[in-house]
Amino acid sequence: EMEIGAAVEEGIIDNQTLGYFIARTSIFADKIGLKKEHVRFRQHRDKEMAHYAKDCWDLEVETSYGWIECAGLADRSAYDLSNHSKASKNELVAREVFDEVRTVEILVAEPNKGLLGRQFKKEAQIIMEHLAEMSESDKESLQAALAAGSAKLSPCNGKEYEIQSNMVDFKRKVEKVSGESYYPSVIEPSFGVGRLLYCLFEHSFYCRGEGSSEGDRNVLGLPSTMAPVKCVVLPLRKNAQYDKIVGLVGSALSSNGLINRIDDSGASIGKRYARADELGTPFGITVDIQSLDDQTVTLRERDSMEQVRGPWQEIVDAVGAISNGKETWADVCSRLPRFVETEE
Repeated sequence: EMEIGAAVEEGIIDNQTLGYFIARTSIFADKIGLKKEHVRFRQHRDKEMAHYAKDCWDLEVETSYGWIECAGLADRSAYDLSNHSKASKNELVAREVFDEVRTVEILVAEPNKGLLGRQFKKEAQIIMEHLAEMSESDKESLQAALAAGSAKLSPCNGKEYEIQSNMVDFKRKVEKVSGESYYPSVIEPSFGVGRLLYCLFEHSFYCRGEGSSEGDRNVLGLPSTMAPVKCVVLPLRKNAQYDKIVGLVGSALSSNGLINRIDDSGASIGKRYARADELGTPFGITVDIQSLDDQTVTLRERDSMEQVRGPWQEIVDAVGAISNGKETWADVCSRLPRFVETEE
C-alpha cells in the first residue's frame, strides 16, 4: 500500500492529475459502500497498455467471482489532439501568453537523420516527430538514458523503438519567448455502473446471527446515501386511527425528496422491519398509540436496530440529514432520546 502523493513523487503514477482522479475514485468507492479491504487499484503492464495511454489504472473490487474491474482511469496525454492536428494540418493547441517576453534556456534534441533512416527506414520520420514533440522533462530523461548507451521510445503508434546514443544530439540554446503553446492532455475515467452495483450488493449483503433479537435474517446493508428507498413508514397495527399521522409522515418525507413506502400490512411489526431490512431500506418510522397523544414517532436504524423517539417533523428531518450525508446516526442518537421497544 502507498499514498497517492508518494506514488506520484516516486513516478509510479505518471502525474498529479492522474493521481487526483485515482484518489477521487477511491473516495467514491468508499462512499458508495464498497469495503476498503476488498478494493485495489492496479496499474496496466506495458503489454496491456492501450496504444493511446501514457499510464492507466483500474479500480478492481474483490467479490465471490474474484477481482472484477469496475473502472478504468487512462491518461491519454495529448494523443487525440496531436493526431487530429497531424491529420487536419491545423494546430489544435492552447496558448498561454506571458505578461512580458521571457528569456529561457531550452534543451534541443537534434536527430541524426542518416543513422535513424538506415536503422528504421520509413519509420524514422515517426521517431523524429516524436523527438520534436517531447516536453523539456522528457528530453532530459532521454538524454540521461542515452548517456548510459541506449533508450526506448514509445511514439503514439503503439510500437517501441530502441535508439542509440549517437542517433540524437542534445544542445542547450537560449531563446526569447512571448508565450507557450501546448496540447491539452486528457484523463479518461470510465466506470462500469452495472459492475459497481453488483459489487455493492455483494459487499452490502449480510445475515444477522442467531444470537440477535431478530433471529437469523437477511439484510441488505446499503448506505443511506445509496439506498433508493430511504424509509419505511409503519403503523404499529393495521388500524384507521394511525392513518392521519402515517400520511403526514409519508408526505413530509416525499416533500423532502426522500423516497419512502408505507407498509400497513397485517404482519407483525418485527416481520415488517425484517422485510424492509432485506430490501436495503435504512430507516423505519413507526406510528404507535403514543403518537396519537403527543405527535411523536420512533425512528429505527437498520444495521444497529437502535431506535430513538421524537416529534415526527424532527424525525423526518433526521432521515433527510443522514441520507444527504450531513449527519450520522450517532449525531441523531446524541440529541434524541433512545427508545426501547417492548414488542417486535
